[in-house]
Amino acid sequence: MKKLFRLFSPIVLLAVAAYSTNASAVVVIDFGTGEAGEGGTLTPVGTDVVGADILIGSLSVTGTSSSDGVYITDAVLNFDTAADTITIVGGVAGLGIGAGTTLLTGSFTSFDFQLDAPTQSEIFSGSGPDTKARSLLDAIGVDPATPFEFFGITIEAANGNVTSTDFVNTAVPVPAAVWLFGSGLLGLVGVARRRA
Repeated sequence: MKKLFRLFSPIVLLAVAAYSTNASAVVVIDFGTGEAGEGGTLTPVGTDVVGADILIGSLSVTGTSSSDGVYITDAVLNFDTAADTITIVGGVAGLGIGAGTTLLTGSFTSFDFQLDAPTQSEIFSGSGPDTKARSLLDAIGVDPATPFEFFGITIEAANGNVTSTDFVNTAVPVPAAVWLFGSGLLGLVGVARRRA
């Protein structure tokens, strides 16, 4: 049992170290209103919500080795919770991405819509998985196979007219610890089979 503990302990320590290193380098892509100002509509339809032609004027990138920064974006956000779709289409000149590019497509795992009747102010929030355009990920130096999730979309509106948008995306990395732990377990199986 002591030999097994001595073999297993370094694997666990390496797994913890690999996971903590990986967690600090998560890529975050944040689409926002930026200089675009107010634009687009937010419409409740029964228990669902439709967002149409919501202006996206900025793209903020963090967690990359060379492309962190804020970029001017000329894009539009559209979504429909009943159809379970969300897209951002447009261009990012500073990254060499032309107009009309589908920068993001996704779906919803959850959403919430709140209406303050006296002030007619509305707040929509949601989360779910999404996929980025390969041209966007290539431009910021991120592996195109990286899965993403929008974990913090918040849209504010007044009388249905969108006044502010913040759409935070984060990469969902498969922690190196999982791979390391799996290979460690395979090693232990091999050691156990040799002894048998």
